[in-house]
Formats: sequence, structure tokens, C-alpha cells
Amino acid sequence: MPRLTKEALSKFIGTNCKRQLRLYLSPDNRTFAAERQAEHMPPPQPPRPGLRQITQAGEEWGAAKVAELAKTFGRSAIIGQPALNQRGETRYKEIDLGTVIRQVSPWQFLVEAQFTVGQAFETALRIQTYQQTFGLDYASVRPDLILVLPPGSRVSMVLPDGDVQGLADNDNRLQLKVIDVKLTAEPSRPTLPRLPITRWHWPVGFSIKGLMVNSSS
Repeated sequence: MPRLTKEALSKFIGTNCKRQLRLYLSPDNRTFAAERQAEHMPPPQPPRPGLRQITQAGEEWGAAKVAELAKTFGRSAIIGQPALNQRGETRYKEIDLGTVIRQVSPWQFLVEAQFTVGQAFETALRIQTYQQTFGLDYASVRPDLILVLPPGSRVSMVLPDGDVQGLADNDNRLQLKVIDVKLTAEPSRPTLPRLPITRWHWPVGFSIKGLMVNSSS
């Protein structure tokens, strides 16, 4: 059963390599071990030297940015589930976007808000039969941060099919701005395609049927 993740999609857009895409659709873990063996997939290459340290530095930098937001806007502006890691540092666990989105206010930040990609995604792309035909599965998606903005902050929204549509002047719904935290001087090649195409807004739109939530709810 192939499993589509945002990493697999962004890397394919960056390389256009179908062989690499097939490998990413069957991750190297116990769930897909039999499938990888049946299709004679090679084991993944060992990570590049220093990659683990780079990843750790990125996590520390992201945590520092959230701490700065809490200091600037107040702790009530941070919606998340903090927990201490083995080194005694504060990190945030994933939370359910569909649950917290019902009680947000302008200028709050949702940290590690996770959501599933389902029927709205398939309908918009006309791929409703893919799960049954190809056994396709979708991984959950979790942006680093989602900023809740007051109504009228932006003049357009992302539709479920990926197109952009203007908002009416009297649209009174709260708006969401997705923030991807990266510790880098410039976006990497796999990140670049994700910015104009998905930019996180697209799948978030699927999850809540548009980027907006009614400010009166």
C-alpha cells in the first residue's frame, strides 16, 4: 500500500524522478518491509555526515522561535502541547487541528497542529478511486506554525483544487497563515517547489474546507 507524504511529493517535484518517488512511497520501516522486499527495493543510503546534528540544530532553532513568540505575544498566544525531551528542553507534541480550530482567536499561533488528508483532497483532484485501485494511503500533515489572523487581513484564499480566489470585502471569517520554520540561509531544492505549489495552505484548505473559519463560531 503506497503512502503519500509531503516529503515524497516535494522531492518528486524537485527531481521528477519516478524511481525515487516509488521508493519514498514505501518508507523503510516495519510496515512496508514485506512490500519493499517483494519489489526488490534497495536499502536506504546511510545519512550524510553531520545530518543528525543539523536536524537537532533545526529543532532547537524552531523551539527558540516559539519561545520568542511566547515572550512577544504572551503565553496565551501559543496553542500547543509542550513537553520536555530527554535533555530537559521544551518541545511541542502534535495537536489535532480539527479540535483546536474551533476555539482560536486572532493573533494566536497553533504549534504542530496536525490534520489528515481525505475526501475533500481526493474530490478536488478527481482521484477518489485511487485508494481502492492502487491502495494509496495519505500521511497526516503537520505545519510548524499556523497563525490565526483577523478577518480582512488578506484579500484572497486558496481553494480545495489549489486555485486562488479573491475574498469579498465583507468576509468576516478568521484567516490562517501557515509558517514553515527553517534553519537555513535559503530554501533547499525540495522546499522550493513546495512554496508556490502547496505552501501548506493547499492541504490545510482540504482539512477545514477552505483556509477560513467563521469568526462567530
